[in-house]
Amino acid sequence: SKEYKEALNRYQEVAQKAPEDSWKALSELEQGGIYLFRVGDKEKAREHLDKLKEKFPKMSSEFKLAQERLEELIQKSLREEGFRALAEGRLDAAAEIFVNHLKKFPRDGQVHSGLGSIHLLRGSLSQAVEEAERGYGLQPDEYTASLLGYVYEKIGRLKEAEKYYGIGV
Repeated sequence: SKEYKEALNRYQEVAQKAPEDSWKALSELEQGGIYLFRVGDKEKAREHLDKLKEKFPKMSSEFKLAQERLEELIQKSLREEGFRALAEGRLDAAAEIFVNHLKKFPRDGQVHSGLGSIHLLRGSLSQAVEEAERGYGLQPDEYTASLLGYVYEKIGRLKEAEKYYGIGV
């Protein structure tokens, strides 16, 4: 909208002209937040986070915390986008989103399990087992345990399936 564009323009001016680094850092952080939450452009949000990291490697703990929170929200948004594509049956789109997500966040267990679901749906059981095990190993929760139990059931490892179903329930 017009008001967000105006805000972004003001923050860009601050980032370029401000005499103090703290104002420049705040400007980059705010622009990242506007792009993520108001405009819905995750790539632009990431660009501003990357600028923040590059320009201000010795940020205060408050800025680092804000940056980490924004990074977490980008991660969550990407994950949700991938699972939405999976739920809609768009396996290729979901796989692409998950693979790209894992390039940035390789320790996201739910996304590894999401890839495991895609491999399972495509009939690639060995890859499904690998991703489901990796997902559970990184993030042992009900979703990753249930998927691992299901994959084990499909390949006939019933004792292990029962164990992970018990965890997932």
